[in-house]
Amino acid sequence: MCDIYTSMGGLRRQIFAAFIGSISIISSGMAYGWVSPVLNQLSDEDGEIRATKEQISWIAADIEIGCLLTPLIGTFLMDKFGRKWPMLCAVPLFMISWILTLATRSVQILYIKRMLDGMGIGLVVTIAPIYLAEIAEANIRGLIIMSIAVTWYGGILIQFCLGTYLSYNVSAWINLVVPILYLILFSFLPESPYYFMMKKQENKAADSLAWFQNVRPNEVFEELKDIKSYLEEDAKNKESWKAVIKNTTYRKCLAIMIVVILATILTGLTTIFSYASEMFADTDSEGFLNPDTCSVAIATLFCVMSIVIYFLIDKIGRRPLIIVSAFGCFLSNLASAVFSYYKNEFKYKWIPLVTIGSYCFFVTLGLVPVMLVFQGELFPSSIRTFASGMIIVITTFVSLVALKLYYIIGSSIGIYVNYLIYAVVAGTSTVWLIFYCPETKNKTFAELLKELEGTNVGEKMLYREEMQMLNK
Repeated sequence: MCDIYTSMGGLRRQIFAAFIGSISIISSGMAYGWVSPVLNQLSDEDGEIRATKEQISWIAADIEIGCLLTPLIGTFLMDKFGRKWPMLCAVPLFMISWILTLATRSVQILYIKRMLDGMGIGLVVTIAPIYLAEIAEANIRGLIIMSIAVTWYGGILIQFCLGTYLSYNVSAWINLVVPILYLILFSFLPESPYYFMMKKQENKAADSLAWFQNVRPNEVFEELKDIKSYLEEDAKNKESWKAVIKNTTYRKCLAIMIVVILATILTGLTTIFSYASEMFADTDSEGFLNPDTCSVAIATLFCVMSIVIYFLIDKIGRRPLIIVSAFGCFLSNLASAVFSYYKNEFKYKWIPLVTIGSYCFFVTLGLVPVMLVFQGELFPSSIRTFASGMIIVITTFVSLVALKLYYIIGSSIGIYVNYLIYAVVAGTSTVWLIFYCPETKNKTFAELLKELEGTNVGEKMLYREEMQMLNK
């Protein structure tokens, strides 16, 4: 009975620590979703800010510029100084951002505010997943990693609610409190035991691991051996960034990742988070289905679907989900384009909620979760850190392009053209995925190599993995 209580105590500590760490992700989601619910206030000619459409597009897009600056810096910091303190570096960035929001109504200062938000988000999305994975036992690691998506969408949902139902200043004050709360609570958590083992500080690693498992330091000897063995094997197989470029199969894996990123972002994902209230401008502005209510509804859908997909992705597999997802995005965006073009002919103002809502359903059914899963499954551990940093930078750059194109095309030609482009990207991606997307479910990287390359390289790696298993 005592052993069971001790084990449960350890699990509770890990879940509690993961929740505190996830506050940084909630704060990031809140920062990312800030623009959409305040679009009307920003563009109001009688308001305090009075931003032009062009300026609003830069306010929306500048967050991606900030995101470009910090992922690679975050990778360096977490290997040099640990996971904990670089995660806390995001706090002053968020705090200054919200103080600027409260203190000024200048459009130029809002550009700086959004770049600071982006820099904070870049640090969080680079470091937080690694910290959360390293503090969790294997039996709850999947649950904790799944919570990353839930808390990100939860942050966006909270922001949509704050911006919709509260004033500009009250919303900013609440946003300021969240990173301060995170700073206070997270400061008391231990550093990752993996970082201490990397730095050969075994006593500190034992103390950290013992805290997370709620046991004495002399009771984690076996776990420390496993961590040490893993780190030694990882260091032995370490490859330089040049391997991603020179190795044909790694290039294929990177090409698959880039297509999945394009299919996810250029079908409308990031533009929905920034322009949701504008996308629903043709709904019943006075009735229940007003733009703000519709925005909150789709943010809720993202949260629910990110939980549901956790139970489907390992049962159904990655390939069927991502193909159905891309095809569903094609149909949804095509329907949105038709409505946007013929909107004056339709008397049913709820149609945008159905078409855009169905897109949100389909994109979270496969494209978004598989994009996240592929980061860990398409690349071996020897290059995974560099590949992940590269993927974050590519995703951020594509998001920046998508946000700016939405405004340029929408203002010069028409919003319906954006939806047509999204439909073309989704349709083309569906065909490409049918022919080239691999199934990674229950496969080692060696087995995946064998499938992608069709040579004995995969067989050699598979043999090496089998020998390592025998030695253990």
